[in-house]
Amino acid sequence: MAFALPLFLATTDLSANVAVVEGVNDNVVQTQQPNGNIDRHGAAFTGFVATGLYRISARDRDVHTFTLRGRSQAYIGFDNVGTTPPDGTLMGSYAASFVTSKSGSMTLSASATLTAVASARTGDGNLLLTLDPTVNGTTQGIYSAFASYSHSLSPRWTFTESVGTVVTTTISAPPTQAANGVVLERQGLDGVLPSATTTLSYELGQRDTGLLGVTYRYIYSPYSFDIAANPPVIGPPQQIHQLVPGIGLTHVFSDTVSSTTTAGLSIATPAQFETDRGLQFFPVGSQQILVTGRRWRTSALAAVSYGTISPRLGAGPSFSLVGTLSGAPIEGRAYRSLYLVAITQANHSVVPSALGDGKTTLQVFGASAELRYGLSRWLGLYSGYDVRLSTQFDGTTAPSFRQVIFLGLSGYWTTDGNLPPIETTQSPYTPG
Repeated sequence: MAFALPLFLATTDLSANVAVVEGVNDNVVQTQQPNGNIDRHGAAFTGFVATGLYRISARDRDVHTFTLRGRSQAYIGFDNVGTTPPDGTLMGSYAASFVTSKSGSMTLSASATLTAVASARTGDGNLLLTLDPTVNGTTQGIYSAFASYSHSLSPRWTFTESVGTVVTTTISAPPTQAANGVVLERQGLDGVLPSATTTLSYELGQRDTGLLGVTYRYIYSPYSFDIAANPPVIGPPQQIHQLVPGIGLTHVFSDTVSSTTTAGLSIATPAQFETDRGLQFFPVGSQQILVTGRRWRTSALAAVSYGTISPRLGAGPSFSLVGTLSGAPIEGRAYRSLYLVAITQANHSVVPSALGDGKTTLQVFGASAELRYGLSRWLGLYSGYDVRLSTQFDGTTAPSFRQVIFLGLSGYWTTDGNLPPIETTQSPYTPG
């Protein structure tokens, strides 16, 4: 195994990226007037971004990668509504893939994110987990760990077992006024989302692989929350057990294009505030397309699932679209120094409520793009744009819309020219 390999038999690579930017956030603080009108308070900011990557590559495809990224912003407001304090985001991750035997291989990943909601961006990869439908000024911690083991049972059959968990916490947040005079001091654990997936895959032919699997997921929060009420209602702990058997097919169209189609049935215990106390049945499925170019990679995913945006809100039907692009998609000598990463995500979720028709609808859209154009081997122009829109229907929370745009200079250093100068963090959890 790679863990026991002496360092002198491994290849190590390093990269570092430091950027200073000037930008605008058009909604650092959002307030609501008594008549319901929304005031969005923008600010200019000076930002600092630093990323470091350390990679160990050993024999038999064994690779271990450590990444650390920090981002901070200091604001100058456009109006006189208080002074916006500096905020920031800190993300660390570990990813590994290694061979355990002639027939087995394993992948490991772990990540931790500390972020102010005002600083969080779609490109961080945790859009759904950094939405706060109740208050502004929240700082969150998100932690995840996953492991997957694959074993070839025969030339065509492969068994894969994956386990993992996501933990969400609140570091600090303004108190929330709830019903019956209760004031919720939000600090500590918000939710725990452990899961396990068992998959059998069978090679149907040179281009097709069939999939048969089952996923178990547990959704827990120390309290439940009905945001449709005004003020919100706090309930007992949220505990949901979910089982999702399903089938799938991966088809390779060419050396650069492949697709994966899945279909299944979600069977879940009812959430708090769910009027129907029986088992919740919901058909689920997804369609993903992956295209890999010579210097770029893009993917598109459409999914219908039964999951949660926030464990305290419960679970319900969810419809999502995700698209990603990374690399140098424009060919030509003039663009050889250009590198782009982009992600767009849309989600429509329904969670249970004790009011009205028993449902609350949450919608979110996010898009983020970062671009670096190298002026020299180490210096480049660095720019980006991020937009987030979230709305709640049948509730009292005001819609939130925010845009961030920035431009600056980026210094980059690497021991391996294949290491990208900018990267996005993949989402640790996809509702479903």
